[in-house]
Amino acid sequence: MPGTSVPATISVPFSGEGSGIGELTWGQREILRAVRLSGHSIFLGGVTPLPESWTVDDVVLRVRFLMRRHQSLRTRLVRDSRGGAKQVLSASGELVIELYDASEEEDEDPRTLADAVNSRYGQTDFDEEHEWPVRVAVVRRSGVLRYAVFVYNHLMIDGMGLAALLSDLATMDPVTGDAPPVTALQPLELAARQSTAAARRQREAALRHWEAIARAVPCRQSTVADPQDPPYRELCYRSPAGLLATRSIAARRGTDTGPVLLAACAVALGRVTGISPVVLLSVVNNRFRPGLANAVMQLAQRAPCLFEVEGRSFEQVLAQARRASLQAGVSSYLDPDECDRMLERVERERGERVDLSCFYNDRRVPGTSETNRVADPEEISRLLPGTSSSWRGRLGTQDNEFFLHINDSPDALDFLICADSRFLGPAGLERCAREFEAVLIRAATT
Repeated sequence: MPGTSVPATISVPFSGEGSGIGELTWGQREILRAVRLSGHSIFLGGVTPLPESWTVDDVVLRVRFLMRRHQSLRTRLVRDSRGGAKQVLSASGELVIELYDASEEEDEDPRTLADAVNSRYGQTDFDEEHEWPVRVAVVRRSGVLRYAVFVYNHLMIDGMGLAALLSDLATMDPVTGDAPPVTALQPLELAARQSTAAARRQREAALRHWEAIARAVPCRQSTVADPQDPPYRELCYRSPAGLLATRSIAARRGTDTGPVLLAACAVALGRVTGISPVVLLSVVNNRFRPGLANAVMQLAQRAPCLFEVEGRSFEQVLAQARRASLQAGVSSYLDPDECDRMLERVERERGERVDLSCFYNDRRVPGTSETNRVADPEEISRLLPGTSSSWRGRLGTQDNEFFLHINDSPDALDFLICADSRFLGPAGLERCAREFEAVLIRAATT
């Protein structure tokens, strides 16, 4: 790795309210399930530029602030002899910050060094029993702080939780470190709430919806498999025309862009693979329940959305997507371990595999970059030359066969598409990305 091979370190003591041991939340179980299936940790975070005026003490102040206020960052796991796990909240501890110095003699780029540190963090599994779920590093050059690297264990925080963390950090007094009290639920509180009778009724309703789809999903056979080694490929795709088309469709139909993109993904996947109905596991943020809007924890869970696409127009699939999006808010809130047991039972009864392995994740932060208006078709067409794509790499085993992640971008439909080549080979994956864009363009311009 570039730069100092053994970085300097600063130990940051911290303390906060609350301690104890309890069951995992449903969201934690969701990610732990994915970790077990894929065999590796799942990470969030990355590299952040720092103001030139900042000192190491400024970083320490903010780290101590976050660790004090958010119990998820002070939570680790304890496992039992049967493979189960519980969450353990500590009232105090120490977090080590690594300090890297970009070499002046070698004219080392601080950003390159920060990216290398971020890559190393992201390729090293978390020790969930002994390590805090956040790693922090600072990169300097000539004694001036240039970048910070924050990498989080997805087991304890999701994308919306990370946004809530950053919003909370903005409330901190930079001198005193004070801020308004935290009002959101914390993980142990949520786990206790999820064991109540009301939560049991909720998860039973969600399970009934999952089971209905599990019994309806076809035993599918993709026609575009092309096995590779390693099996997974990732394709990054950006389409300014696709974003304008999406917003135009949403404005014309009086909806937001979420169902529009969900419908387009279902149509594209169905056309490329020849599978119908298409079932997508859509990620739901689960933050519309009391006490969870600004919670800094892992809450996102999957919900199955079934689409009849064969012989249907885009408008008909969009209507399905709007209904499915509403239903997903209910059916995502359940114990994933109970869901797995139900699926195993349905498989035994059907005598075949129930294939729910196509994953759709809209990672955009709601309300931050959406201005919908009906656009002229020629205006959309003029943006088409701006479309770009690039292969990001090959991956080993993942926990689903197909992924489409929508990224938050103000000027393009920006998404990452990935698939197991035994289900969707590289050519089919590229065709699916292009078809996703084309579905939106056609719907907006015809």
